[in-house]
Amino acid sequence: MRVPPFKLDLWLAAHEFATPPIRFNLASSTGPAWTLGEIGATGGGDPRKLDDVRLSYAPPEGSQLLRERLAARHSVDAESVLILTGASEALMVLTCFFAAPGASILLPRPVYPALPVMARAWGLAVREYVLDPARDFAQDADTVLRAVDATTRAVFVNTPTTRRAP
Repeated sequence: MRVPPFKLDLWLAAHEFATPPIRFNLASSTGPAWTLGEIGATGGGDPRKLDDVRLSYAPPEGSQLLRERLAARHSVDAESVLILTGASEALMVLTCFFAAPGASILLPRPVYPALPVMARAWGLAVREYVLDPARDFAQDADTVLRAVDATTRAVFVNTPTTRRAP
């Protein structure tokens, strides 16, 4: 499988570690680079409690306790919960799951740039429906449903907004 370069990753690689550092990086999906002391101080707790935290690889599906607590919160079985490390990993799992000969997925445009790249890498045909910024990217169910056909394995719904948070 040959995946084409992901333009957002190339941009982040060029600018994420800039000198001088970027003060407010609004292009990244990660949080700030904090020290352990800063993390401990965010909850007003004692940062020394971090001394007992064991850092190692977690099971690929996530820790059993975390999966059980999330499952209980959403009234599902813990075996139905999968812990992933970010959006790209989750999208990779989904596109792999939906991949089948002759299958397609339906995506909004705009969409997270990695999604169509990963879908095509898994052999899925990518079809799009357009979100109109003049309508604040509002979804139109009839437009989306008209684009569904016999090959459609998944429809992704993403609604960016131009509205400012209060």
